[in-house]
Amino acid sequence: MSTRRRTTRTARHSKAQCRKILRTLSEYLDNDLPKSVCREIRKHLGLCPKCEVFVHTLKRTINLCKKADVARLTASDKTKLRKEILSATSRV
Repeated sequence: MSTRRRTTRTARHSKAQCRKILRTLSEYLDNDLPKSVCREIRKHLGLCPKCEVFVHTLKRTINLCKKADVARLTASDKTKLRKEILSATSRV
């Protein structure tokens, strides 16, 4: 990809949009969002190489975790973990 195209892709959004994507990422990956929101996320991912790489890496991590032989998290553990992740992303 040329430098000019890369600049054009990244210049169309802000860090606030990236944070918004990160806040909804879990629901997006679980297919728990309305179609319109999913379209917005996919559009952002097409414009933001950093978020695109992050989502791809997260999907790979999730798939590896699903294959691992470990105890399943309870619903309350999942909720607590999501809150901690969102808290950590707000500090980024």
